[in-house]
Amino acid sequence: ELFCERIETSSGVVFCDFLAPVFEKKPLSEEEFAAQIFGGDKIDKEQLRSVVGFVQMGLSHYKLNERIRKIIWQSIIPMGLGIVCGGICFMFFLSTYLISPLRYIANITLDIAGGNLTRMIDIQSRDEIGQLSVNFNKMTRSLKTSHDEKERVMAQLRDHIKDLYNTNKELKEMQERVIRSEKLAVVGKLASGVGHKLKNPLAAMKNAVFLMKKNVSAAQMKKKKKK
Repeated sequence: ELFCERIETSSGVVFCDFLAPVFEKKPLSEEEFAAQIFGGDKIDKEQLRSVVGFVQMGLSHYKLNERIRKIIWQSIIPMGLGIVCGGICFMFFLSTYLISPLRYIANITLDIAGGNLTRMIDIQSRDEIGQLSVNFNKMTRSLKTSHDEKERVMAQLRDHIKDLYNTNKELKEMQERVIRSEKLAVVGKLASGVGHKLKNPLAAMKNAVFLMKKNVSAAQMKKKKKK
């Protein structure tokens, strides 16, 4: 047990007086050593040691404060500065080699999401960020190939739709011409039938008119001869 006492001299210097006992350690017998190793009966430590004397130490508060200041300036402050510098270097490392590349990749991702599939990540490092950039560029090229193929198919579909529209328009025009031709054919057929039906009556009327004219002429000739 350590005893401490505060002592103040007549000159005002304060000392801490420490009194510590000095024990004599008895050697262990084989039975006691085996009991400690194999967890046998506990040995009373007071039986293994006896006080052979006391050591008295005195330490002034001034020297103690000087020692504390020395420890602070030589150990704690340099250690704190080292921790701060290490944290700054670590943050610089994170910002340079991790955060900045990820922010760069995020900006390019936004451009690609906006439809610009020509953007590529230019990171040549051999770490995980570099491998991520290589895989990202492969994915972007695959997306661009798929997008170009889709645009090509869509252009072909637009051309086919345009051709179908033109063909449909031509078919409608041909259908209208066919309908007009059929109507004209029906009218011609009707006119032909009507003409055939009117041919015989007209021929009879023509003969009757001819006979009437002939009779009128003969009658006029007779009148002239009588005169």
